[in-house]
Amino acid sequence: MPYPKLLSQSSNSQLSKDMEESGRGDNDSDLGSDSSRKSRPNVLIVITFVLELIILGIIATLAYFLRWTNVFPMRRNNFSCIDAELSHSSKESLFVDFAFHAEVSDEAVYSLSVCVPPFVILISEIGMWAFSSEPQRSITILCAACRLPQIIRRIFRFIGVFLFGAMALMVFTDVIKLMTGRLRPNFLDICQVNRSKCFLQNQSGGDELCLVKNMLHLRNARTSFPSMNACLTSYAAVFLVIYIHYGVGTHTLKLVRVFLAMIFCMMSLLCGLVEIGLFRSYWTDVVAGFGMGVLMAAYLGGFVLHNFSEHTLDKKLLRALKTYLLQHGGSSGRPGNHYRLLHLI
Repeated sequence: MPYPKLLSQSSNSQLSKDMEESGRGDNDSDLGSDSSRKSRPNVLIVITFVLELIILGIIATLAYFLRWTNVFPMRRNNFSCIDAELSHSSKESLFVDFAFHAEVSDEAVYSLSVCVPPFVILISEIGMWAFSSEPQRSITILCAACRLPQIIRRIFRFIGVFLFGAMALMVFTDVIKLMTGRLRPNFLDICQVNRSKCFLQNQSGGDELCLVKNMLHLRNARTSFPSMNACLTSYAAVFLVIYIHYGVGTHTLKLVRVFLAMIFCMMSLLCGLVEIGLFRSYWTDVVAGFGMGVLMAAYLGGFVLHNFSEHTLDKKLLRALKTYLLQHGGSSGRPGNHYRLLHLI
């Protein structure tokens, strides 16, 4: 009999119409709530930015005093004047005939490790903003007329997190250095031991046996573990690799991404090898530094910045799914399934 079939079709069409009407009402209310949220000033972002800036300044100040002053005490191990492990010299370098024999100061390595990633992030974000066809979202801060573009938020967030990680990594590394006080392989060359005093003190003693009286130089000679150069260079390299692969939103530069990632990783590896070849650190110091840098970069890039992605909240995803079901539920042959799914949402 045709009557039940016609009745079911009419009820289904009426059900879909009701769902669409309710969906329009929900969409209107959702759009109204979204527009009200966007127009509402977000003071919390400004407060958070100020607090994070203060924290970054405190950590940077602590890193400076740990690295370039004698404010914090350190463990001072005695040494033997005839210890073969401490008698190496940079003149005996394993890289005498190698192109990278020229020494690069630690300050230059620190500066490049801290400055190159922010420069790359800045250029990449400006390039994506200028050439990307995706719409740029902005938020309201302090007042309705104060709009913060997405590019500014991304630049400040990514560079700020990187600088925080670099400063925190320097603090962690220097604290470990001061607690262990491991002597460098070229310690005796830096110390310039007074042989007569060594003979009088049975070939063993402390800093009183050194002819060099610069306390910062002696302090640096006593902080081999872990390698700061390996820490910072590996952190910068891995952070940039994660950013290049996940933060740069383009699919046309695959080989360029791989090439840049290999360049940054190779530069970090060379810095660690130079530390070993010039007898400024043991291989265990370099490996530990690489491990600390990689872990810090992976944690910040993967868990803090979520692989540099702009997240869509779960509510927005559910709202988008609900809108899709409302729009396409009536065109389907069995709208009852969509109705049951809407109840689950």
